[in-house]
Amino acid sequence: DLGKLSRALYIMELVDAVTNEGQSNYNLYNLVLDTLNQLAVDNSPMLIPYFQIRLLSATGFRPELYSCVDCSSNISPGSHRFCPGRGGVLCDACSPLSAKILPLSVDSLKVLRFFQKENYDRIVGLNLKNFVKAEIQTLLESFLEYTLDKEMKTSKFLGQVESDSRDNLIGTIAKR
Repeated sequence: DLGKLSRALYIMELVDAVTNEGQSNYNLYNLVLDTLNQLAVDNSPMLIPYFQIRLLSATGFRPELYSCVDCSSNISPGSHRFCPGRGGVLCDACSPLSAKILPLSVDSLKVLRFFQKENYDRIVGLNLKNFVKAEIQTLLESFLEYTLDKEMKTSKFLGQVESDSRDNLIGTIAKR
């Protein structure tokens, strides 16, 4: 299954990027093991974003999702954005100069917070709108790219495999 293989390769590339040789991190090891085991039996599109959030937390790069990273004010629903370079959400009042700022919907913020708090078995049943999935993917990839100071090579491959899978599914449905 090329889809599962591409996800597994992406997971391992992320782990390689955040760890040093000989460095032990028991929580990260368990996260990788659990994620790969879950990947073997589950095809949820939320597995990778869930892994990304948990990986960031396990390695000390957990994004701030509850208060503004500039002024420390509590984030109120509907008035926030995400700044990868600052490490989390910004309130509407803060606008750092020359910083990449991404839109962040209330739904995506709630999902990201849920991912930080809950175990994967609670995530599986989520039925998310496509725009939320896309927004979360964009935010996490931007944050990881900034944090790691490099783009994951397998990210493009993973995107291409998933795109090809969707195209094949649409073609199969259209033939019926």
